[in-house]
Amino acid sequence: MAIPSVAQVETRYRHLEPKPSKRWTKQLGLKGRNMLASHLVAVMRASGRTAEETAQDYGLPLEAVQEAVAYVEANEDWIKAENQAVSRGLALGR
Repeated sequence: MAIPSVAQVETRYRHLEPKPSKRWTKQLGLKGRNMLASHLVAVMRASGRTAEETAQDYGLPLEAVQEAVAYVEANEDWIKAENQAVSRGLALGR
C-alpha cells in the first residue's frame, strides 16, 4: 500500500497535513494541531463519541473530524503497520 506524496496530500485534504516534526511517522495530522489523524480517530472510537461530539470536544470543524475518519479508514492497513513497527522499535530501545 503506497503512502501518498506531499503533492497529493496538499490537493487531496483540506484539514490534514504532513507533520515533519514527527520524524517517526508518515501519517497526516490535523492542521494547526499537534495531533495525528489516527490519534483523533482512536480517541473518538475508544470513547464512543460521534464525529459531531468529537468536533465539539476539540473545537474542530466537523469537516475536519470527518476528513480524519475518512483518511484513517482509507489508510488503515499501512497506519496499523507503521504503528506496529514504531512499537517494536520502542520495545527494542531504538
